[in-house]
Amino acid sequence: MDTPQGGSDPVESNPSSSPVFIVSNFWKELDLEKEKSLLDGQGLRIAENLENSQKNRRKLAESTRNFKKASAEEKLRLFNSLLKGYQEEIDNLTKRAKFGENTFLNIYQKLYEAPDPYPGLASITVKLSEKISLLETDDGKIRELTEKVNEQQKLIQKLEDDILKGYSSKEWKGTLFDDWDISESTGNELSENIDQKQVSSDKDQTSMLKVICNQRNRFRARLQVTEEEIRQLKEKIRAQTADLEKTKTDNVKLYGKIPGL
Repeated sequence: MDTPQGGSDPVESNPSSSPVFIVSNFWKELDLEKEKSLLDGQGLRIAENLENSQKNRRKLAESTRNFKKASAEEKLRLFNSLLKGYQEEIDNLTKRAKFGENTFLNIYQKLYEAPDPYPGLASITVKLSEKISLLETDDGKIRELTEKVNEQQKLIQKLEDDILKGYSSKEWKGTLFDDWDISESTGNELSENIDQKQVSSDKDQTSMLKVICNQRNRFRARLQVTEEEIRQLKEKIRAQTADLEKTKTDNVKLYGKIPGL
C-alpha cells in the first residue's frame, strides 16, 4: 500500500502567514457584529437628521414665501426671524455633513485595512478540491481491494473444500482406472501391479494436498495483507473526511464574516 509522502504544507507549517488566517483574524478582531450594531445606530441618526432637515426646509420655504408677500414694515419685523431660521438650518446641515463624513471615514478606514478575501477563499476552494479528490481516489482503492478480498475468500474456500474432500482413495483409483486401458490382455498385469500403483497414488495425493495447503496459506496471508490495507485506507478516509468537514466549516465561517458575500 502506498504511504503518504512526507513533507509539510507551507500554508499549514506557518498558518499565521496564510491568506485564510490573515482574513479570518482580521474579521475576528474587527468584531463585525459590534460594527453592524454601531452602523445601525449611525444609520438611524442619519435618517432622523434627514427627516428633520426636510421639515425645517419646508418651514423655511413657507416663511420665505410669507416674507416675500409681507409689506415693507412686516419684512423688517420678519427678517431677523427668517435669518435665524436660515442660520440654524446651515448649522444643522454642517453638523449633518460632519457626522456623515466621520461615519464614512470610519467605515472607509476599516475596509481599506481589510485584507482581500479572494486569495483566502481561493486557497480554501483548491484545498477542498484536493481533499475531495483524495477521498475519491482512496474510496476507489477500497472498492478494488474489497473485490480482491472477495475473490481470495472464494478461492480459499474452494481450496479448503478440496482439502476436506481429501481426494479419497476411490476417487483417486477411479482416476487411475480411467487412465488405464483395461482389457483381458492387460487384466493380469493390472491385478499384479495395483498395490504398487496404489502406494504411488497415495504419495501423489499427499503431495498434492501439501501443495493445496501451502497455496491456501499463501492466499490467507495475501488476504490478511489486503484486509490490513483496507483498514488503513478506511482510517485515512475517516481522517480526511474529518479534515474536510473542518475546512468546510472554516470556509462557511469565513464567508459569514465577510460582508456582501
